[in-house]
Amino acid sequence: MGPQSSGKSTLLNHLFHTNFREMDASKGRPQTTEGIWIARCTGIEPFTIVMDLEGTDGRERGEDGTLFEKQSALFAIALSDIMLINMWCHDIGREHAANKPLLKIVFQVMLRLCSPRKTTLMFIIRDTKRTPIEILDLDLRKDINEIWDSVPKAEAHKHIQLSEFFNVEVVALSSYEHEEENFKKQVANLRQKFFQSIAPGGLAGDRRLVVPGSDFSLSAQNIWKDIKENKDLDLPSYRVMVANVRCEKIADEKYSSFAENQLVQPATKLMLKYIRSERLDEFKGTFNNALKEGQGFEVAARDCTMKSMRLFDEQCKDATSYQAISDYTKIRDKLSHDLDLHITEVRAAKLNELSTQYEVKIKL
Repeated sequence: MGPQSSGKSTLLNHLFHTNFREMDASKGRPQTTEGIWIARCTGIEPFTIVMDLEGTDGRERGEDGTLFEKQSALFAIALSDIMLINMWCHDIGREHAANKPLLKIVFQVMLRLCSPRKTTLMFIIRDTKRTPIEILDLDLRKDINEIWDSVPKAEAHKHIQLSEFFNVEVVALSSYEHEEENFKKQVANLRQKFFQSIAPGGLAGDRRLVVPGSDFSLSAQNIWKDIKENKDLDLPSYRVMVANVRCEKIADEKYSSFAENQLVQPATKLMLKYIRSERLDEFKGTFNNALKEGQGFEVAARDCTMKSMRLFDEQCKDATSYQAISDYTKIRDKLSHDLDLHITEVRAAKLNELSTQYEVKIKL
């Protein structure tokens, strides 16, 4: 992620031996990266993929650019264990050039996920000159913490530190155009950090909520679909879906294999949450239809609630055979609370509608 024409593609090609399209300075500074490009990092183990994102200030998209840059930033943060943020040395301290608005969006989304993924944010400072890296590092970290502190937080997250969600790395690089040899040496040294990145102590050594490689395509497609349709940007729901798919694939395996698999406990909890979300959405539609058909409010509320809770219990039978009962109980209570809340909101809306109608009749 970074400004347009800031050398992102050039850096990625040198760092990961990819073949992303680079800018030709002799032809001006047109936009070279359009959309989101994905490639495998050559020669790096374990298997690693890299995304090259369209610049955050490209003029070619016009008014739609801001929307797309937000979408691509959310997509990247939802999928990535390590996020590289490319910026010019002289841009540190500038509001827009330093990606501050986008970082604020990233922080807001991560807070809404509620389960810290421990993403590594690596800031690549380009064309460093006289200012010592230690000073740049301090200034940049100060800016990042100020952005984090300015993000609205729920009471439960009010005192959560940035370090709970992110590891911050700051790297300085010389100018590619004027100090090419130094640039290449520095990038070669940086490349070494990406080998065995998920091992303890590596760049992504303490990552969390990992999606298995076999489900990456499904997860990426649905996350992008959700972002494009702007459905409240509830990204965790698709992690739930992926976990549910995996549970179905291994449902016939022996209980002992589940016990040995340390992904089972969190995957099952996610599956229960996904079932709760399904039942809540279905309830809203069923309840609304019942009222439209003329069914009494209290009768419709009672019958629809009983149906939703019964279906939830039936779908969760297999899950609770190996999942802690406390998780099932908490999620079931959450569903019951959400159903009651929706009924209360609909009742208030209906009463307000009736009150308005009577007021109109009285005036007549």
